[in-house]
Amino acid sequence: MIRLLIFYFIFQFQFSYCQEREASLIFYDNTKVKGLGEIKNNIIYFRLSNTEKPEKWDYDIAKGLDFDGMGYHERYEYIITDTYKKPYLMEVIEEGFVNLYRDVSVINSSSGFGMTKNTVSLIQNSYYIKKQNEDKAFELSLNFKKKAEKLFGDCKALMEKINKKEFTSKNTLDIVHFYNDYCGEYEEED
Repeated sequence: MIRLLIFYFIFQFQFSYCQEREASLIFYDNTKVKGLGEIKNNIIYFRLSNTEKPEKWDYDIAKGLDFDGMGYHERYEYIITDTYKKPYLMEVIEEGFVNLYRDVSVINSSSGFGMTKNTVSLIQNSYYIKKQNEDKAFELSLNFKKKAEKLFGDCKALMEKINKKEFTSKNTLDIVHFYNDYCGEYEEED
């Protein structure tokens, strides 16, 4: 049962992350161009139609990629983090005064020798949080209290919940929802 579950997640990851689909390429001025796109090794491959050859787009030119179609929507953006040296494509999970991003990686582990060698692939999700006015996104799970104080110290109600351990590093999505709903102040658009 566990192997079947692992296979299912790997299949879903491979299908959703590395296969060409209807997409919109997003530029830094937030303009979009519709076409077909996919993501491989932190590079966006995009073309306007099936008859064209895909072109490579990275963080120097493109902000990200929106996948739309058949009742779903996914957005991936290049994000500067405290972990990676160059901007890295991550899925946007929540947008607001504080944005939440997910970095999905597949970890392969092998054991045994010859005919008895087993390889197990595990999917690991890391979550990064970035305020609108900040340049870098931070992984909240490492040094949770210290980073939470830095990111959310301006929200007394949220910090009380964190200090009482109502919210822990395992509640990242709830923390971001709470902050955006009760604490964040949206900057007015010009």
